[in-house]
Amino acid sequence: MKRFRALGWTFIAYMLLMYTLHAKDYLVTPVYPVMLAAGAVAAERWFANTSSRRFVTAYVIAACVLSALMLPSFVPVLSIDAYARYNQIMTLHRIEAEHNTHSAIPDYYSSCFGWKERAEAVARYSNALPTEERQKTAIFGSFYGQAGAIDHFGPALGLPKAIGTHHSYWYWGKQRLHRRKRHRPRR
Repeated sequence: MKRFRALGWTFIAYMLLMYTLHAKDYLVTPVYPVMLAAGAVAAERWFANTSSRRFVTAYVIAACVLSALMLPSFVPVLSIDAYARYNQIMTLHRIEAEHNTHSAIPDYYSSCFGWKERAEAVARYSNALPTEERQKTAIFGSFYGQAGAIDHFGPALGLPKAIGTHHSYWYWGKQRLHRRKRHRPRR
């Protein structure tokens, strides 16, 4: 597998660069499938040539233990309080973008909560407007999560689709799609 060593060194250099630059953790995920496939092939060859079954068994047990330790980082198996304690113990470094001043859990996890309540609050304000004004009012989400919450929970609350410009929400958002369909030239 000498011809593939460059991929391994590139992966290591990329990971070190991302760590040094304090990049968000998910920015490195596209390179994992290649490394997992290469590692699986190398491990299979290595295990096939290893005469000591004890070593292979120890390796598999260690991999299972490490996977179990990391599971709460990827699958919500703990309560919020338990995850906050887990996160304090397991976090190697926390970059400023992931620091959440409102709770002990990182933003990417805490951002999963409260959207229905926020949409309900918007609905209370919207429903308090006079009918004529409500028909001319748009809901703008400055963050794609806000606009997405309105689009997801809003129909049941009588809210119109949200407008948002964060990341690619403007391109993929419902308002843009409906507008594109409506103004399609006729042939």
